[in-house]
Amino acid sequence: MKKNKNLLKRVSLFTINLFIIATIIGSIVSYYQSVDIFLGAKEDIIERGLKLQVATLSSSINGEWNDKEWILDYYVEHLDECNTGLSEEELEEYNKWSTGIDYNNIDEEINNASDKIKNYHVRFEMSNLFLSTIYSVYEQQYDRFSLIDISDEHKGIVLFEGELDDYHENTQLEEANAGSIVNLDDIDKSDLNDLISGKKDIIFDVQDGDINKDAYYNGYCLMNTKDPKYALCISYNWSDFRAGLVNKILLTIVVNIFVMIICGGLLLFLLYRIAIKPVKVMQKSVREYEKTKESKSIVEDLMAINSRNEFEWLANDIMDLSIEMDSHIKEIKDAREKMVNFNAEVMEALAQTIDAKDKYTNGHSSRVAKYSKMIAAKMGMSEDTQTSIYYMGLLHDIGKIGIPDEIINKTSKLTDEEYNLIQSHPLFGYDILSRIPSHPELAQAARWHHEMYDGTGYPDKISGENIPLHVRIIAVADSYDAMASNRSYRKYLPQDVIRKEIADNIGTQFDPECAKCMLEIIDEDTEYKLHEE
Repeated sequence: MKKNKNLLKRVSLFTINLFIIATIIGSIVSYYQSVDIFLGAKEDIIERGLKLQVATLSSSINGEWNDKEWILDYYVEHLDECNTGLSEEELEEYNKWSTGIDYNNIDEEINNASDKIKNYHVRFEMSNLFLSTIYSVYEQQYDRFSLIDISDEHKGIVLFEGELDDYHENTQLEEANAGSIVNLDDIDKSDLNDLISGKKDIIFDVQDGDINKDAYYNGYCLMNTKDPKYALCISYNWSDFRAGLVNKILLTIVVNIFVMIICGGLLLFLLYRIAIKPVKVMQKSVREYEKTKESKSIVEDLMAINSRNEFEWLANDIMDLSIEMDSHIKEIKDAREKMVNFNAEVMEALAQTIDAKDKYTNGHSSRVAKYSKMIAAKMGMSEDTQTSIYYMGLLHDIGKIGIPDEIINKTSKLTDEEYNLIQSHPLFGYDILSRIPSHPELAQAARWHHEMYDGTGYPDKISGENIPLHVRIIAVADSYDAMASNRSYRKYLPQDVIRKEIADNIGTQFDPECAKCMLEIIDEDTEYKLHEE
């Protein structure tokens, strides 16, 4: 039963630990998978945004610009001049010029114009180009948009850069961060080369800080020009995104843990209802059956098990087995009771047979057996022990069967030979009862009931605790009945004489504890009725 209890504990602990481990592993996997999934999704969004920009710019170049890529080259070489404002007079002059120009011959018109008008016109075209692009990708909710020169001559120079939100309402190019430098060395060189060579359409990198702090996740693609030296870039604030993502993942983890705890609790509850509770009930019932040996006390508990599985079947089997065992136990008890009664009857008959040899002491063995049982009870011995001592008292004088009747009933003084023969009855009794190995105490009582506590008795002259306790009890009871009953040579002694005789021989003839219990019995028998029974 103890092993079953430990097994249930191990199963419960294993289930709880399994859920905890599964929750932790699931949370870790969910975290990293979520980061990868969101990052992959963000790359897809950036890629779509870049393709949209390329398509928009290409449309602008191929349509309005008629493939005049020189405007980009001019702009990057004259950033300061192109971004210098015009005075009112110059602006008025530009308006007149732009109104009368022939767009079919725009190259010549621009070349013939003054530098300031040329610069301002290039700036105007760039402004229109990128503002239209910004509006086309604004709904994508990126953080930055820029055009970067990746040629060896102007590597890293930004032609245009701005926060997309800044251009929600503004239409001026002055807000653009033109002229700043991007450190392209932070980009993996092989990725950059693959982009320039056309092996890759888009590359990604993290710049401007650690991935966990103040970092921008950038996507680059080539602008669709004849000479691949301009890259479009969309930037996303990865730090803010990651912080929000981590919070969402943590919330998801907390929810998962909460759900797992609830599921674990439900599973443990089901495990308790389906397995643990039935096993505990069966365990309790079996233990109770071990104590009571009655199925009636456990049948009700076992019938209450309604798990509809193997445990219910096992409970029914235990219940059937206990009922069947009750039947067998009853049969055994009945047979044992019959056997005990038979043994008692046989012993009583033997005792009567022994006592019948002495007409003066008829009933001596029964009385010694009764007194011995009373002493054992005074000493706090169990019922079984008292019964065993009673039977020893019944058969303690069985050896007198081997003594002639004329010697037992002789009224005159015995000769030495006759006395020695009388003293041999313990050995005769031992020989007879030693043939009952299942009850060696019977033979011991027959052999040693005339031994004395100081070692002066017979036949073996053993002393003290070398004499078994039950034999020491019988010795006191035997002496009491010898003095309290009539003999061929005298009448029974008065009770006070008997009491004094026993008290005077404590520690010499009698065991002190046994003798004191006999004295208590004598004191309780105020009317001296024991010897009459």
